[in-house]
Amino acid sequence: MNIHTSKVSEIHAAIFLALFSPVILLTAHDEDTSAEEKKAIEQNLQYTQAEHLLDGTSFEYFYKEGGGLKIAFYKGQLKYEWISGPRKGNSAKDKSYQSRIIGDELFMVNWQEKNKPDFVTLIIDLKQNALYSSGLL
Repeated sequence: MNIHTSKVSEIHAAIFLALFSPVILLTAHDEDTSAEEKKAIEQNLQYTQAEHLLDGTSFEYFYKEGGGLKIAFYKGQLKYEWISGPRKGNSAKDKSYQSRIIGDELFMVNWQEKNKPDFVTLIIDLKQNALYSSGLL
């Protein structure tokens, strides 16, 4: 499947956080933590476990500026390679990812580059054959 984008859209971090990543504030707990508080913390942690809805999916996508990537999702991980443009040849593999369904055949995917401070978000619209990306680099 080829996903070509006619325009690349920026996603504001605040919108991203509100839609995709629940924020959990964990504080140090001592032995006085009640069973009710412990249960609430466990439920929050359970809620934030990653979903891997795109496992088995792969495609190429291209930016109007000329850069293009191949990306594949498998076993809760992804790999990508820049196949055109100024970053051609850059690649990564075995990166853990998260995904959520946000509409009909519409997915939000994110991952962090552990060896860099990079955080990438993709909105993948399979129905419209479009992809939108945002990166905090």
